[in-house]
Amino acid sequence: MEKTLRVVSVADMAVDIARTPDVAKYMRERVEADVAFLPDKRPTWFHVKRIDTNVFMTYVQVASSEPERRRRAFQVGVELVENPPPPLTGTQFAPETVHGSFGRHTLYSDEDIAQLPVAYVEEIGELCYQRAFLVPGSGATFVPLPSSLRVLKARIFQAAERRREESQFGSAAKEPAAPAS
Repeated sequence: MEKTLRVVSVADMAVDIARTPDVAKYMRERVEADVAFLPDKRPTWFHVKRIDTNVFMTYVQVASSEPERRRRAFQVGVELVENPPPPLTGTQFAPETVHGSFGRHTLYSDEDIAQLPVAYVEEIGELCYQRAFLVPGSGATFVPLPSSLRVLKARIFQAAERRREESQFGSAAKEPAAPAS
């Protein structure tokens, strides 16, 4: 059986953009060791499995739009959400087992999906969709969505602003006081 991927969204505020050497590489390859986290934050991890071919063809692929396709891929491709974000509580958020036209499978409901940030559902749903096309054992290279790249750009800008402010305040605190006249 193929290994489940454990991934985090670049939109997750626990990701330390400044300390992650190559965030774009992480987005392409999704190697856990390639992402750094802020020490006081807990990331939301998504455990992504390969979508069964029958489920993919009869449920995911027949979606009427790209966002719907990503939502459906997320529903059937994520087998566990570890440290779910608010308003969800607890340490794990798992899908329900359902009996549908494609057999018995686990699936996050529309209500479950509505509790997650759109950025997570879009980014991780696209990853689930793309993983369905990879031949098992072939390695993984994922193409990030433009919306995920926009989120990444905003996070990089925020990190740069934070560093600039820290350096300004840090150097201001170290400057000697001006002599009294």
